[in-house]
Amino acid sequence: MPTATSSGWLLAALLVVYVFLLAPTAALFLAILGALALGGIFRVWAVTCSPMWGRLGLVGGLVLVFSLDGMPPTTRLLGELAGMSGAMFLLRPTTPARGLKVLLCLLIMLTAILLKPYPPVGLPFVLFNVIAFLFLAEHLHRPTEAAISLWVSLARSLRVVVPVSLVVSLIFWLFPNLSLFPTASLSGFSGANVLDPGAIAELVTSRRVAFEARFAKGQEIPRASDLYWRGQVLEENSGLRWTRITTSIRRNSILQEAPPPASGRVWIYSQAMTSNRSGVIATLDHPIFADARRLDQDIVVIDSGAGVLSASGSGGLMLKVVASKNRMSDEPLATIAQGCLESAKNIDPRLHELAESLTAGPTTTAAALTEVSGFFRTSGFFYTQRPGRIGNLSDFLFHARRGFCEHYAAAAASLLRLGGIPARVVTGYRGGEWNPWLRTITVRDSDAHAWVEAWDTASGEWLRYDPTNDVAPDLAQQISREMDFTQWPWYRVAVRYSSTIAAYANEKAEATVASVLDSPIWKTLQPVMFGLVVLLSGVIVIRRLAGARNATAAQRAIALMARLENKGGRFSRERRAGETPLAWLTRLADRAGTPLERSRTHAVAQTYAGIVYAAVRVTSLADLQSQARALCKTWKN
Repeated sequence: MPTATSSGWLLAALLVVYVFLLAPTAALFLAILGALALGGIFRVWAVTCSPMWGRLGLVGGLVLVFSLDGMPPTTRLLGELAGMSGAMFLLRPTTPARGLKVLLCLLIMLTAILLKPYPPVGLPFVLFNVIAFLFLAEHLHRPTEAAISLWVSLARSLRVVVPVSLVVSLIFWLFPNLSLFPTASLSGFSGANVLDPGAIAELVTSRRVAFEARFAKGQEIPRASDLYWRGQVLEENSGLRWTRITTSIRRNSILQEAPPPASGRVWIYSQAMTSNRSGVIATLDHPIFADARRLDQDIVVIDSGAGVLSASGSGGLMLKVVASKNRMSDEPLATIAQGCLESAKNIDPRLHELAESLTAGPTTTAAALTEVSGFFRTSGFFYTQRPGRIGNLSDFLFHARRGFCEHYAAAAASLLRLGGIPARVVTGYRGGEWNPWLRTITVRDSDAHAWVEAWDTASGEWLRYDPTNDVAPDLAQQISREMDFTQWPWYRVAVRYSSTIAAYANEKAEATVASVLDSPIWKTLQPVMFGLVVLLSGVIVIRRLAGARNATAAQRAIALMARLENKGGRFSRERRAGETPLAWLTRLADRAGTPLERSRTHAVAQTYAGIVYAAVRVTSLADLQSQARALCKTWKN
């Protein structure tokens, strides 16, 4: 059975986890952790913080939130205020009322975490926290004499959580389109320089948001067939394994220094990336202008050639992107895999025969791609995320004939090269989750994809070819349905529209607050308001100090008894609910283990009664203090 002290530790531990997930500014982060550490010291040494200092710390923490963090988003601001408030509450002993206040702060922080643009937690974390909240709320309000075991309390919490979880899971299983997440589950894009699908036995996907693209009103929205987000280009071939040549080769840059004029041949949009995990920036295929910022600082975007963009730093990015609808036209360089024609050494002769049969007849690259497409479509290949380990290209094409997008892109590009057609593999994302009211496309890790580009000498362009469409046409159909909200079930439209209203209201509130804070009036009033806060804090301090100086002997004795009760809880001598201080001391004296403890307990009770009920002079407090210290030493021994 957890005591009030152990409940305080549990609340502090949850608050630390929430602070890490909320990720406030460094100064505020250290301030909250410092307050929690101070509260831990108070619990270890059984020190009771004065309510005055707790209130002053709370006021100072709120001032810190506004002064150091500027104007964060509304949801994060509420979470930071709740975090600082919870840390201040934990400076004092964890009473039932104070514990519920901390739980309320934790609930606000959890809501702020879930309402972040890209929440770092999922449903299991939320369910775990619901169990923890129920468990702590029950123990904070349960009297000591009605103690139950830890497992019984957990079982009672689970009786509420488990049925609710089963019902919710059943709803989303029966109505999968009710989910706000797309049901497509492809590979995870890492931006790595290596693609080796043969070494992957099973693909584990993630639905974490990679980025969100927003198209302003009046800007053209890409069709479902245009939703290829270009990330990395791989040119060196070793069968199923493809790598990007990282040697210092001068490549042609396609990125322009200034945004080109709007025309019918470009897409213009803004893009918010959750994090720049690999350094590679995936944009709509293909980018011709990109302006990046991170926390109001300009970030240099590097054009590595072949439409591959990168930026330094691992934090989130805000980009303004212009993407061309034209095909890539960077001619294959002889210094890069001998013009994108080199293949793996010691190739199985059957692969040469297969490649020649597919590419010998056609006279154009487009016709050759049609032959390769027909081969994958009619030769028994199927799409799976659990293909098992596949040793080499021959095993994949002639025996296994199963895999995901990376297998098919690597194999198709290899066959094209063996047939004398320059080819390369492109990795990035495909599709996304369309919101017609916000005009946003949310792309997740599960939307990661790989496809092929083949060089067409006649047109001087790279032709995009996606072999996954040949073995899993339903994936392309799913993206088309996602982009056409008229095909959504009514309940999914309702859920998506409700989330849009919430997001729009939050954006309007943030914009209104930001406009107020940027106004000249606010800049004039800000130092005045700060001075008023300091003045008010000073008045509170002076009044509290004056009140402490004028406190009666009885009031000081009651405060001293409260500290003694807090220490008694550490040695299994808690005061029961509804028990007066004198009744508590009498019970402790009756159950004392030694005559010394009994006599010291009686002495404390008599002195306390004399001060509180007989109006003894204030100097008698020194006797009560010395007797209380002696009793605590007896408890320790």
